[in-house]
Amino acid sequence: MKKYRKIAALLAVTALVLTGCSGSKKETEKATEKAAAVETQAAVEEAVSEAAAAVETEAAEAAAEVLTEAEAGVEEVMTEAEAILAAAETEVEAAAEEVMTEAEEVLAAAETEAEEALEEVMTEAEEVLAAAETEAEVDFGSVATVTDGKLIVGTEAGFAPYEYLVGDKVEGIDMDIAQKIADALGVELEVQNMDFDGALLAVQQGKVDIVAAGVSVSEEREKVMDFSVKYVDSKDVIVINKADPKVDASTPEALEGKTVGVQQGNIADLWVSENASPKSVQRYTKFVQAAQDLANGKIDCIVMDEAPAQELVASNDGLAILEGDALFEDSYAIAVKKGNDDMTAAVSAVITELQESGEMDEIIASHSSESSAETEAEAAAAETEADTEA
Repeated sequence: MKKYRKIAALLAVTALVLTGCSGSKKETEKATEKAAAVETQAAVEEAVSEAAAAVETEAAEAAAEVLTEAEAGVEEVMTEAEAILAAAETEVEAAAEEVMTEAEEVLAAAETEAEEALEEVMTEAEEVLAAAETEAEVDFGSVATVTDGKLIVGTEAGFAPYEYLVGDKVEGIDMDIAQKIADALGVELEVQNMDFDGALLAVQQGKVDIVAAGVSVSEEREKVMDFSVKYVDSKDVIVINKADPKVDASTPEALEGKTVGVQQGNIADLWVSENASPKSVQRYTKFVQAAQDLANGKIDCIVMDEAPAQELVASNDGLAILEGDALFEDSYAIAVKKGNDDMTAAVSAVITELQESGEMDEIIASHSSESSAETEAEAAAAETEADTEA
């Protein structure tokens, strides 16, 4: 820009010189115009230069602003991405921890079940081994009985198919087992039919040699009497009136506020009293009496062993076994006076032999159908007796 201004000034001076030298006005004007033109061009170029500088400055500022915004946007996106990643990692860790916890619980449960199963198998194996050892050591001829030459068994003949009446004779699963024991001892079998509680008291007092009456093994009973090896595992169920069922579930809670029928002294009597909250417990010496009261709506249900329950409902069309799982489970064994180890060993040896030979299964099967007719006849007799009393 300064270059062009210097040229304009020189042209102006030249014009003056020419004017002074030649006196030519025309030349002077030309020189002056040319100088003005040069100066104008200089001004234009200066303006263009300033405009270019301004544009460059604005472009730089705009670029800087865009860059700043871009950097801010990238930083925001990175922050959000990091937050999402952190949340995802947290969720994955939580899910993994939950899965590990569930896996540990499943494993612990499996280990517990395995331990329980192993313990049960070991217990059964020990019982079998003990029975086998006992059988080998038992001298049946030297086992003493309450009365010489007889094996006196106490029972309650209202618990078909385990014991029931055929005329005046007591028959059933338990009686067949008792006969096998008497045969092994080489003595005569004598059956005394009495109330269940009375039978348990009689063996404690040494008035009978054994009690075979579907006796459940319990800790309380083991304190006052001894037991043979178990010969059957039983399930206790609830019997209801089909036309008017007052109990709808096979649970202790379902018995709350109900009138429950049981056999007096039976394990169901003890279980209901200890594990449920019934309105009342009606105790019977015979189940046929309980069945009659259930049919007439005097009680809400009966709690009893599944096998005799099946016999009971088979002979009473108005009764049914409540569907579902068993209310509870127990096991039967022969009861012996506390401390009478020789008798206990002899009874266990006979039962073990019956189980191993398969004869126990045959005995049980043989009474499943035979007792039904007797139970039905007993129920009819009870109904006739009730009608007569009415």
